[in-house]
Amino acid sequence: MKKLFFCVIVLLLIPVCCYAEVRGKAGEKARWSISEDGVLTISGTPPLYTYDEYDDLYYERPWFKYNDRISSITVNKGFIDLPAYCFYGLSNVTSVSLPDSIKYIGYAAFEGCSSLTSIVIPQGVKWIDFLTFSGCSNLSDILIPESVGVIQQGAFERCRSLSKIILPGNTDFVEDSFDKGITIVSSCNSRSRASALEYGLKWEMYGTHDLVRQDGHEPTCVEPGNEPYWECSKCHAYFSDSDGENEIDAPVLIPIVDHTVVIDPEVPATCTATGLTAGSHCSVCHKVFVAQEVTEKIDHTYAFVPEVEATCYSEGASMGIICNVCGKWLVAPTVTPMKSHTIVDSGAVAPTETAAGHTEGKICSVCGAIIEGIEIPALCNMNVLYLPASVKHIEDYSFTGIDCQAIIIPFGCETIGEHAFADCASVLYVKIPSSVVSCPQNAFSECNPDVFLDFSAN
Repeated sequence: MKKLFFCVIVLLLIPVCCYAEVRGKAGEKARWSISEDGVLTISGTPPLYTYDEYDDLYYERPWFKYNDRISSITVNKGFIDLPAYCFYGLSNVTSVSLPDSIKYIGYAAFEGCSSLTSIVIPQGVKWIDFLTFSGCSNLSDILIPESVGVIQQGAFERCRSLSKIILPGNTDFVEDSFDKGITIVSSCNSRSRASALEYGLKWEMYGTHDLVRQDGHEPTCVEPGNEPYWECSKCHAYFSDSDGENEIDAPVLIPIVDHTVVIDPEVPATCTATGLTAGSHCSVCHKVFVAQEVTEKIDHTYAFVPEVEATCYSEGASMGIICNVCGKWLVAPTVTPMKSHTIVDSGAVAPTETAAGHTEGKICSVCGAIIEGIEIPALCNMNVLYLPASVKHIEDYSFTGIDCQAIIIPFGCETIGEHAFADCASVLYVKIPSSVVSCPQNAFSECNPDVFLDFSAN
């Protein structure tokens, strides 16, 4: 009990070590401070002083002498550049907080921060300079934004705990930016992928390929075909499957096939054109195996064309001689003029259902042409009024002014009334049967003066 009491007294007598906050200038209007709990804060208005390796300020970075008590770094909003060497050698720092305003991280800015485990580089930073994180041996988690375009030499050398780094943007780097054992994770079409493969680093896909199916093509006799494949529209890598699991160096080719031979038939010569002998060629590539040769034209094959006598309806022609193959005339026939009509008197001819008729006059006895008189069309070609067979009497004025071209009065009708068909101006033909016993003179008054009143059956 006495021993325990003695130990308590001794512990109470041991002085407690407590750090007071320290602060100072980090630039003309910039300030730095270290809190009691070891947070180095950069505040105020940029820019910071520049710390060159060969400048006295490099050895007089005001916070470096407090290295043992600095455990984290916070840079307040508004600062754009972190100058070279600004946090170099702060070996007890485990975390860093940078504002979104940072655009440039300078040469060896965090080199030798061996206790740093993670850091988020703000979106907007475009350049990570030489040796920026060199010797950060415990750094295992870092977020590189898409804005970073270049990572310079040695930026992550001697980062033994950094086994994998994700570069989501089109970031490029040089051969010694990373240690050889690191794995680069980036999109398939980024410069990071090309650089990783060029420098012998491991590479993994960030995201997925954008695969587009490319159809296969059948081989021909002049070029090979290929099987269907899938091509990434971003990196143009080839795959044999739609899931992008089996990458291939090039599409799988299908060997060239034999020619497709077709026969070119003989073309006989004529009296107007040369001919061709038979031959053969490939219908795909048009390679000629047996060339066709030209054969000379042959002589005309002449035939006599007999004389054609002229008539009153067509011209005639004298005898001629013609090639019956090409139609070339050796002796061209001469035209003989048409003959005159042979005119004879002709009585009226009633039209039938299918044949035309004509009024009394003159016709050609050879061709039947009507010289004098009026042609009456066939009944099938006229608008005909057929009166029903039951009609016995046609009353006065019954059909005055009717619009038709022919009127057929049925057998059995006995009388036709006054002006029954008066003023029928378009009537050309009227058939009056022998049963009609009474037809006044004015029954067809004011009609076409050339109307054909057919009493032939009466």
